Amino acid sequence: MNDKLAWSIIGITFVINIVLSLISGIIIKYLLNNKVKNFSQLKNLNKKNGKDFISLFTNSNTLTSLYNLAFGDNKNLIEAYSINKKSIPKIELSRKKKFLHIALNSTLEESERIAQNINIKERVLVEVGTPLIKVYGIKAITTIKNALPRGSYIIADSKCSDMAEKEVQLMSHAGANAVTCLGISSIETLDIFIAKCEEHNIDSMIDMMGIESPLEKLKELKKFPKVVILHRGVDETNISKFKLLPYYQIKQIKGAYNDVLIAVAGGDTLKEIESSIFNGADIITVWKDFYSFKKDENNIVDQFLKQIK
Repeated sequence: MNDKLAWSIIGITFVINIVLSLISGIIIKYLLNNKVKNFSQLKNLNKKNGKDFISLFTNSNTLTSLYNLAFGDNKNLIEAYSINKKSIPKIELSRKKKFLHIALNSTLEESERIAQNINIKERVLVEVGTPLIKVYGIKAITTIKNALPRGSYIIADSKCSDMAEKEVQLMSHAGANAVTCLGISSIETLDIFIAKCEEHNIDSMIDMMGIESPLEKLKELKKFPKVVILHRGVDETNISKFKLLPYYQIKQIKGAYNDVLIAVAGGDTLKEIESSIFNGADIITVWKDFYSFKKDENNIVDQFLKQIK
């Protein structure tokens, strides 16, 4: 009797494993056929097609773990199986090129839609903005990364100010290629930040917003960062409308640190972009034209790239 029971249990277990394997295959095929990369896209697809694919698999406790594996925040099933995901040559920073840095600061849904439609080129960097990281956490980084082609360059604008080791680790594990730290942070934090970025093989970016003399701050550091951001903040821009970006600081820093790249943020007009490039900036940051989805956003990207040569 015990033997029969044992064999019955083994048989039932075998059948359950086969069924679960088949369901896994159905899920993967469904997602690949519809080019679904994340949970929010799946929900939108369900609404569009009038299907309730999600509830089909979530009503059963037996399949809860399978569902979480496929759609959990910390596991992207499609990243492993998505043979249809577009790839581009890996983008790396170099002083031989000028880069357009697009900052996404809207809702995660809107930012994801923009990211999915941008025609990423070799000189385009995409930032997951501070508001996105504050609201959605590191999920924002993984979501935007998955919305972009493989090889895209992702900046996590977390604006680290303390506990640099932990923050760099989090941003790196989420898939960022670069992370930002505020220049007003302590020297200890900045030194740890740069060292940990090197350790995790991601680029360090120091945001000098609110720093009168970025050059003097850099002189205090053990090592220099990959990128120094000269930044006029949004509030500063809106209130002090006639305050110019510190273009003269570009050559100051480059004269002392030849290998450092300079990014300029806070000037979205074509005139300000021309001035930044003329004075030697390597990276131009823009965000206003990419706050909400536009059908002609790739034309906007091309216009900016023409100015950044």
